[in-house]
Amino acid sequence: MPSYNYGRFISDALESLRAQTYTNWECIIVDDGSKDNTKEVVAGYVKMDERIIYIQQENKGVSAARNAALKKARGEYFQLLDADDMLKPDKLALHVKLLDASPHIDLVYSNALIFEDNGEAEHNFRLFKLPGSTQVSGKNELIIDNLLADNFFLTPSVIFRRKVYEQVGGFVEGLHGLEDWNFWYRAALLGFEFYYDTTVEAQGIIRAHYTSTARKHDKMLLGRIQARELVLNNIRELQKRGKLSLNPMYVNKIINQHKALLNKDKIKYYIFFKDKFFQGLESVFLYGYFSGNPHSALYDGAYWIKERIKKSNLK
Repeated sequence: MPSYNYGRFISDALESLRAQTYTNWECIIVDDGSKDNTKEVVAGYVKMDERIIYIQQENKGVSAARNAALKKARGEYFQLLDADDMLKPDKLALHVKLLDASPHIDLVYSNALIFEDNGEAEHNFRLFKLPGSTQVSGKNELIIDNLLADNFFLTPSVIFRRKVYEQVGGFVEGLHGLEDWNFWYRAALLGFEFYYDTTVEAQGIIRAHYTSTARKHDKMLLGRIQARELVLNNIRELQKRGKLSLNPMYVNKIINQHKALLNKDKIKYYIFFKDKFFQGLESVFLYGYFSGNPHSALYDGAYWIKERIKKSNLK
């Protein structure tokens, strides 16, 4: 559980853990340089529950915090939980039972509920689905194709085996977002099997609030660009080392797909957020080339130029 200045939320996350019907867990909290009351809040839980472990580090980002926890973890199964999110009471029990009974499955994910934190005691939960996402079970091409554009599940809905972490490695540090997508994609490239669990009682719970990272659109877009560039490097490296059990023609196809999506994001980032029109126009050309759809690329370029001009006129 990484936490940065989430002292006002972390009690809910910890209470959702302590309410789990499966009790053989440990929770490793990594305080990533918080300047609020996180340490004081967690200290009370550490005293009352020996399963809760607290680590402090200087601010290094969510990936570094997760990596510090994963290195210390003793369990066979890993559940990620951000300090502002929660789990339904039977989540761990159901997913541990499923993994125990299904040695071929490496990662289980479920649906997630979301609620807007508006300061009220009562929460209005609704089922949350990422735009354009589909829920699938399987491995190799099926998972790789579905993960191409973005995540199709959210962090608290996932539980995975220790060997996934050991073979994939940790989360990439220094990313501004989508470090989780990068991790899942690398797992898919290595052939790990994903399973979609429809059980309602096994859902994670997402808190939406004004400080959520997902609301910082320019940083999220930069994170998407960085994460995809690293995935491309990872594909090439695995291909070079003969570690991909995928058809070479399929590998070349997904490389071009990533290059197309990478440059599509760069068009918006360079033109709309950074006023770097020449880099943006270069990305228009590359998006059109790798996607095979120059008309769509020209439309995107024109659209973001128009939006940037509109943004400038509002200042």
